Order: sequence, then C-alpha cells, then structure tokens
Amino acid sequence: MSIIETGRYADDDPVTIEYSRDIGGPIVAVNVWVGHDGTTVVQVDTNSDTGRIRINLNDSILWDGNPDTDDSPGANYGQSVN
Repeated sequence: MSIIETGRYADDDPVTIEYSRDIGGPIVAVNVWVGHDGTTVVQVDTNSDTGRIRINLNDSILWDGNPDTDDSPGANYGQSVN
C-alpha cells in the first residue's frame, strides 16, 4: 500500500491523497479544496480496479458499493440524493 499526498498553494488548489495497492496505479484519489463560494468540496475518484468502497461522512454512510456496477447512493438506500 502507498499513500501520496500533494500540498496546496491556494484555497482553490486541491489537496490530493492517492491510495494504491502494491502493484499498479492509484485505485482511489481523494481531492479536497475550497470552492469559489467558500464551500469545502471533497471528491473521490475511482477506477475499474477499485471495487467496492464505503464512504462515510462522520458516522453516516454516504456510499457503500462498487461505483462501476452499483446504482447511485439514493438507489442503494432508497433515498433521494439531491
């Protein structure tokens, strides 16, 4: 496993953390930045090798599944995601 973190130079520059297994490139990249409206933005990028992932916000599950094969979080949990 390797984790790579990049720094930021301004509020709108993302901080990126990449998670990789021992072989191959990153399977998850998490980018965090402050949007033009002052809101903190967190983006999770995956690829076809990622498989199932679970994304939590504090103690709440936002996503639990395979982004390549599963429906949107609203479909998984029977909730509307707007």
